[in-house]
Amino acid sequence: MKETMFFKIALRACFALICLFLSGCGMPEKRELRVLTSTAITSLDPHTTDDSSTLSFLSNIYEPLVSSTESNQAVPVLAISWSNPDENTWRFDLRMNVRFHEGSSFTAEDVKYSIDRGTQHPQSWIRPELPLMRVVRVVDADTVEIVTEKPAPLLLNNMTRVLIVPKNSENYLSKRCNGTGPYKLVKFQRDGTVVQGFLNYWKGKPYWNRAVFVSDSDPNQRINAILNDRADVIDHPPEEDLPRLEGEKKARVVQSPGLKMTILGFLVKDSSNPFSDPAVRRAVALTIDQQLLINEA
Repeated sequence: MKETMFFKIALRACFALICLFLSGCGMPEKRELRVLTSTAITSLDPHTTDDSSTLSFLSNIYEPLVSSTESNQAVPVLAISWSNPDENTWRFDLRMNVRFHEGSSFTAEDVKYSIDRGTQHPQSWIRPELPLMRVVRVVDADTVEIVTEKPAPLLLNNMTRVLIVPKNSENYLSKRCNGTGPYKLVKFQRDGTVVQGFLNYWKGKPYWNRAVFVSDSDPNQRINAILNDRADVIDHPPEEDLPRLEGEKKARVVQSPGLKMTILGFLVKDSSNPFSDPAVRRAVALTIDQQLLINEA
C-alpha cells in the first residue's frame, strides 16, 4: 500500500505526510503554506482521535519520543537514545533543553503523563498500541522507563504513535494546543485552521512562517486548486489521475511506502445480529482470500 500526496515543485522537501511537510528547519522564513486536505481536522486532542488528517496535522504541533524513516527505521525525536536494561524494560534518554509552546520545560514527567493518559483515557485510540505495557517509571528528569508484562519487541515502533503532551493538561487539550513541535496553533476553525512557526523549536527556526489547513472532500476540486495556484499541498489525488499529474511540469507527485492495518469488525453484543454467531464470522473469514491480500498489499 502507498500513501500518496501531490504538491508543487516549489516545496523543497518531498515527503509523503503532511506532518513532515511543515517540519523543515534551519532555512530562511518563507511565506504562508496553503494545505488542502481531503477531510477536515476534527480535534485538538492527539490521544482521542485516530483520524489520519487530524493526526497528520497535530504531528506538526506535538512530537513523539521516536519517529520512523520510509524504511521503518526508528530515529530520535524527543528521545535521543534507548536501551533495554532487561528483556521487559525499555529505557529512553530524553532530549534536554526542549520547551513546550507555552514555556514549560519538557521532562520525563510529561512522558509518563502522556503514556498513562494514552493508555487509560476511555476514548483513547492508543491503548491497543501498547497492550503489554505495565508501568511507566520516571528515573530522573531526563530518563524514563517503560516496563512491559513480557518482552515487547514492537514497542519502539508503537511509540511513534504516542504524541507527548504536557503533564496535567487534561483540562485544556480539547480547547488549545501546547506541544514541543515546530508549529503552534493560532486558530482552529472549520473554514481554516492556522499554525505559525515556533521560534524556540529545539531544531531551530521552522521553514514556513505560517500554514493554513482547509479541507475539500472533492478530489477534482483539490487537483484544480493546486493546478491553479490556490493550494500548495493536497493529499490523496485519485489513483487514476496520477499519470496525468506526473506529467505536469509545475507540480510533483510524491509517494512513499506506508503502514496501514484495516480491520473488518462485527457488532456481536446483540443476539439478533447474525454476526453474533461465531459460525457466521468464520464463514465470512473463509470467503476472504488472505494470500491475495498479502500479494496485493
